[in-house]
Amino acid sequence: MSGSGPRGAIPLALFVLATFGVHSLPVAAQPLPDLDAVLDHLDDLYRSSSSHAVLRMTVVRDRGTRELTLESWSRGTEDALIVIRSPARESGTATLRTDDGLWNYAPRADRLIRIPSGLLSESWMGSHFTNDDLLRETSYREDYRASLDWASEDGSRYLRVVLTPRPDAPVVYTELHFLLTPDDWIPVKWVYLDQGEIVRVMTFDQVQRVAGRDLPLRMLIQPTDAPDERTEIVYQSLELDIGVDDALFTRQGLQAQIGLGRATGSQLRDMGTELAGATAITTGLRHAKQTRGTQCRILRQRLDDQRMVGIDDRRPTGALGLRQAGLRQH
Repeated sequence: MSGSGPRGAIPLALFVLATFGVHSLPVAAQPLPDLDAVLDHLDDLYRSSSSHAVLRMTVVRDRGTRELTLESWSRGTEDALIVIRSPARESGTATLRTDDGLWNYAPRADRLIRIPSGLLSESWMGSHFTNDDLLRETSYREDYRASLDWASEDGSRYLRVVLTPRPDAPVVYTELHFLLTPDDWIPVKWVYLDQGEIVRVMTFDQVQRVAGRDLPLRMLIQPTDAPDERTEIVYQSLELDIGVDDALFTRQGLQAQIGLGRATGSQLRDMGTELAGATAITTGLRHAKQTRGTQCRILRQRLDDQRMVGIDDRRPTGALGLRQAGLRQH
């Protein structure tokens, strides 16, 4: 067959791939992965089918530094809960996401406050992370138009995902650039832009194996307009694809997690101890009241006796009676 080469001949491009591998090709010539698969991977990065995590958040602003301990749960793409465990003054403050929307919980008022979609890009609890960063109300696949290409930075090769929001997406950034490792799609750096200008940068490191996947356990976000400020999140523990109770993502489940709902066995024992102590105090106060009543009756009887034997009634009988009865004068 003229022009087609000998039968069984390997095309030149396949020979180069087989001999030298994909990485030997110029970056622009290397095949790109499936776009939907990459977006699904990003959407499920830290939550999978379900998750439970304990995190440390450190917020550095010009007015000072705060450190929070957080506990979080997620299930599927709709349900998520984050509860602040420390410091004590903020313990119990929570954010809940369900298919009905996003809510903040204030334990002192025992109120759920709905977060409008227009506030998804607002700061979460004074940090540089937004409500959407932590609770993921939006979806990269559904709320953005996306494209893939290869990029080089600091001598390393990355898979770059460029995202632009769809017109009805509840986001404020006009473009997102995500750099991922080329083979495992591990996040390295995410750049957020507004009208072509970089607004903030999030970097990832401390990669560890969790439930069969490599995940960065440290995230650092820095705003470009305040280079001395930052917020760091470090996963202290992370479990994926675990059993999560359906009731957790309800008001009652939230209250139980912060100690306002149904008590656990240990809580009941502690409550019993406190109740016993309170009962003892109440009994002691009742006994003191009864004793004082008896002493007052003795006082009145002595005063009557004194008047009967002609003691001068002009003397301050109350003070005298208190001393004679052995009671403290107030």
